[in-house]
Amino acid sequence: MGYLFLSVACAVLIGHLFKYREKRDLPIYPILMTNYVVAIVLSIIRSDHFSLSGMSPGAFFLAVLLGTLFVFCYALMNLAIPRLGVSITVSLGRLSLVIPTLCSILLFSESVDWKQTIGLVLALAIIPLSGEEIPDRQNLRRLVHGGLGWALVLFFFFGMNDLIFKLKSEFYLSLDTNSFLFVVYIISLLFSILWIRIRKNRITPRTILLGVILGLVNYHAAVFFMKAVELLPGMIAYPLNGISIIVLTSITSAFVWREKLKAHNYLFLGGSLIAIWLLF
Repeated sequence: MGYLFLSVACAVLIGHLFKYREKRDLPIYPILMTNYVVAIVLSIIRSDHFSLSGMSPGAFFLAVLLGTLFVFCYALMNLAIPRLGVSITVSLGRLSLVIPTLCSILLFSESVDWKQTIGLVLALAIIPLSGEEIPDRQNLRRLVHGGLGWALVLFFFFGMNDLIFKLKSEFYLSLDTNSFLFVVYIISLLFSILWIRIRKNRITPRTILLGVILGLVNYHAAVFFMKAVELLPGMIAYPLNGISIIVLTSITSAFVWREKLKAHNYLFLGGSLIAIWLLF
């Protein structure tokens, strides 16, 4: 249970680091670049069987795709937090496990019971409650271009991240995880450098420091969770991880950043907790 607690703490801290970046108005891509440099170094140091020679073209393609999505998702998260707040943004990231769950049913013929079916339907139904207003015919277009649009895009792409990890575990289980992540982080690093050149962002001591912290927290969030899954049944680890992150992020955001949510946002958070519990 200790590893699960550490994983949750790291995941909550990631959301707050992005909020801190927003408050300080720091450029995101130099931070991401440093984050991936740290992650690359750690993936090599911590790997027991580091090797790229045995990686098949299919696994390499998944790693490249995931590396591209990593940068895209962090950029989306960076844009969503000012509009939706930390708690809603993080909740959408957790709720996106609906996508790999659906694909597990459709692609791998995994069976679902009535609880999981209700959880899937509930997760999709409550997404409109994540924005500033509840959508209707009059305000739908405006909301889609505002917070609700970011919510939908964030939900989809975070779900695609989870789906790629699912595909890796199904088709390339024997591949060393750190070797796979090394390729992912290299691709993410290259995209970050490209965007720094395009946007002409300045690399400062503050962005480097924040990037190092983000890299350490980000890497260990994944490591602690993988260790937790090894020690706890998945049906306990996954929902407890998602629910704990949503609850702790909501509480800490209210105290640290004074985030104020509307009544329907609380319905979204409550529905998220129920949906995650039902899915596992």
